[in-house]
Amino acid sequence: MDDTSTDARTDPTTAGITMYWRPGCGFCSSLRAGLQRAGVPVREVDIWSDDDARAFVRSVANGNETVPTLTIGTVSVVNPSVRQVVELARTELPNLEIEAPERPGLLRSLFPRRSTEELGEAERAESGAHSGPDHAKESPMVTATWNGEVIAESDATVVVEGNHYFPAESVRTEFLRPSSKTTVCSWKGTASYHSLAVAGKENNDAAWYYPEPKAAAQNITGRIAFWRGVEIEVGD
Repeated sequence: MDDTSTDARTDPTTAGITMYWRPGCGFCSSLRAGLQRAGVPVREVDIWSDDDARAFVRSVANGNETVPTLTIGTVSVVNPSVRQVVELARTELPNLEIEAPERPGLLRSLFPRRSTEELGEAERAESGAHSGPDHAKESPMVTATWNGEVIAESDATVVVEGNHYFPAESVRTEFLRPSSKTTVCSWKGTASYHSLAVAGKENNDAAWYYPEPKAAAQNITGRIAFWRGVEIEVGD
């Protein structure tokens, strides 16, 4: 699994720090940038391209695929702050070399006293963390295609964490099939899923939406996003 074995997760002399992430995850990007600025060496594993990694994340995140999830020596932690990672690294991996920030003035942004979940919207924006609807934007004509069929098309998608959320009315519901899958996002809420069935082929859990999004994610109410091989094309 991307140079990460079962033994590496349990042996602090070989494990180091591994971050499990997925494309389009705003918290993953923020944490990655913060750890880079702090000089913390991290090995990264994309859970969307590694089934073992996805299974591991579910095992430590109450059955959900919540990222970023990190292993630090023998400890696993879900959605930590940079400060939490550094403190755990110093405890679990005392021989790990962590470079000091170039400027003392960076200490506050690199080692915040509160996690991003506890920050207000303005402070999240200041810290570089994703801040919900204030950073979402409308897009030009966008098309979602899978297995040769247009699944959705709209000029009013909303982009959040790199994902285009289509208005429900723009989605061809004849291609949707029910799914029992759910996942939890710390700021958006609980996501439900649909599978796609097109021309005799099925793409399990390829669409997701938030039936009751949290306050910070009200702009994706009634909208559906896609992944797992669904091609998203943005027009001019």
